[in-house]
Amino acid sequence: MSNEQKVRDYYPKIDEGNVDWILALFAEGAHYLRADAGYLGKKEIAQFYEKDRKIKGKHSLESVFSTEDKVAVNGVFEGVGGDGSPKKISFADFWSFNEFGLVISRKTYLAIGSDYVKE
Repeated sequence: MSNEQKVRDYYPKIDEGNVDWILALFAEGAHYLRADAGYLGKKEIAQFYEKDRKIKGKHSLESVFSTEDKVAVNGVFEGVGGDGSPKKISFADFWSFNEFGLVISRKTYLAIGSDYVKE
């Protein structure tokens, strides 16, 4: 499976809450920068996906661009926060992969910052 396809598959998988599938994408030493929050290593990334990420909803992709080891995505998330409040935010994601097809870096830029989708 291409790195671009892995990224395209990521969004429906996270929308359905398939955390095991998501974590299998990341290399042990990966880092994830999500707006102004950072997660270093698979253990911290797992903590984020398993416990800290409270939002639920659907990602819609507007565009996807890729090279052999990098994928860029522009889209919109629409759903609810952990408290049930409505959430809608534009995002841009930048993914980098190693030679084994595992994510070594992900950077997410949110239109209005990470606190908006934290709860």
